[in-house]
Amino acid sequence: MYSVKKDLQKNRIYATLKGMISPEEAKEYFDNFVKEIDYFYRQSTPFTVLADIREFKTSSQDVKQIFVDIQKISVQKGLIKSAVIMPESALSGLQGKTIAKESGVAGTERYFSNLSDAEKYLDE
Repeated sequence: MYSVKKDLQKNRIYATLKGMISPEEAKEYFDNFVKEIDYFYRQSTPFTVLADIREFKTSSQDVKQIFVDIQKISVQKGLIKSAVIMPESALSGLQGKTIAKESGVAGTERYFSNLSDAEKYLDE
């Protein structure tokens, strides 16, 4: 299960991932996420991303690659910072950090345990 929405006042994309994501659902997530990225890109507006993956379960390589591709597109189209609310599971958290390294967002991405701290980082 996932959700993707944009906040126009904050120039921010909010993404929430929960449970296991199938390759089909990941492709749908990709399409919806890129639609939000493209909105900011067409406006020539840099944006931030807040991803809540606290309830996300580790995914297959196919799904992982889709997440890498989303992050690469985000960087190419104006991402300035991202914040990730991490899961308790060390394995899921490790997968998130690996994806950040592979996609090139590791330098602008920070990890948090709660929404308040993640929002503060992005609002700075």
